[in-house]
Amino acid sequence: MNDVLSPQIIISPDLYETIEDLKRATINVRSNPYFSTPLEEDELGTNGGVTILDDSALSDLDPEDGYTTIINSDRHIFGYDESMLCIPALEGIGYFFSHSLVLLGKENYLPVIQLSFRFYTRSKTIANGKNKITYCADTNVESKRDYVKGRRNLIENYVPAHSVLLLDGPLVGSQVTSENVEMNRNLLQKDIIPFFIVKNSESLMVVDSRPDLKGRFNSDLEWAYRVLKKSQMTPLFYYQDYYNSEQNKVFTYMKMFDSSPVRVEFHRDTYKQYKNEISKIFNVISYQLLSQGDPTNPQPRIVAIAEEFARKALDMENAKKMLEEINIVPTMNATRFGWRHE
Repeated sequence: MNDVLSPQIIISPDLYETIEDLKRATINVRSNPYFSTPLEEDELGTNGGVTILDDSALSDLDPEDGYTTIINSDRHIFGYDESMLCIPALEGIGYFFSHSLVLLGKENYLPVIQLSFRFYTRSKTIANGKNKITYCADTNVESKRDYVKGRRNLIENYVPAHSVLLLDGPLVGSQVTSENVEMNRNLLQKDIIPFFIVKNSESLMVVDSRPDLKGRFNSDLEWAYRVLKKSQMTPLFYYQDYYNSEQNKVFTYMKMFDSSPVRVEFHRDTYKQYKNEISKIFNVISYQLLSQGDPTNPQPRIVAIAEEFARKALDMENAKKMLEEINIVPTMNATRFGWRHE
């Protein structure tokens, strides 16, 4: 299996050009750089309807079967996560993007990491004549767009056919949906099964769709926490956008510890194409959650490993030197935040 992927770090060709443009500009950094992660903006229940796909009650997960499946399956198991280092300045905002894809090997984890750097400004004067400084009306939106494109580029180029891919974050979200749906379509054509894992959410999709639940719970996560026992999952639900038939997902809530559950979701086309394999993949995810063993931050181990590789790549000496070249000295153990809202 190890010959499927060669561990490597990919440096975006324009990373150094962006650094050079910033060196030529006068950038006044407002505070120390900090690690940033994208907000899981998945609260789209008001734009669509939710129905239950099956009438089954809560069902038990089987982590042992998940382990057996991993050992015996001829499908490769991949995990994806990212990390971002945010550089706030008076003239704009910069992001080091670190996209991490990890293969679960027989004896080790094999990563491919893609690094890029972008600087965004609402000042035409700052961007003028500097090709790698991005002028945009909304730096928040533009940076997210680049982040999603970078993720898609890595995944589509490096995940081989006949794989299962576990990704951190929602399938359907306010600024990621169209890229995710198109990526999902391309992956299915290569016999790659993508599952999206959401661990933090204020969604009310299920609660608001049922009169017997509406108003009783703060979120779907609270409802799932109350009704699920450890190693259980809810029935499958189906979300369909009212205006765009391609914006849909099948999802369930999964609880492995006496703590917050996670939501596991995938596109309707994935469900149709791989319906007979899905229960096995649920067990794989349950084993991965149990293997990671962190009730306070539940996520599949392969995804947690991908996140660790992504953060370590940003903490390398070369990244620090690049920041020093533009007079920025980062505090690399900073707190995690999402994209900031002004």
